Amino acid sequence: MTRAYQNYDIFVSQLVAMRIARGFTQRKLADAANVDQCFVARTETRKRRLDLAEAVHLLKAMKVPRGEILKIMGTLI
Repeated sequence: MTRAYQNYDIFVSQLVAMRIARGFTQRKLADAANVDQCFVARTETRKRRLDLAEAVHLLKAMKVPRGEILKIMGTLI
């Protein structure tokens, strides 16, 4: 597994943990982000890769503060 993939895998795991900690189901997050629930599910199961804009969109839908978003994005670098 490449370092980039490992970093992405860690990022998605953080995204899932954040969703759960903030009380969002996949459906609630999908509704808040105005995307299909399968988009969230496929992302979380790594069947679909997020681009940067999509990742920020989901984090904003969970009301993650900008500073925390930047910190999270730093894990991808």
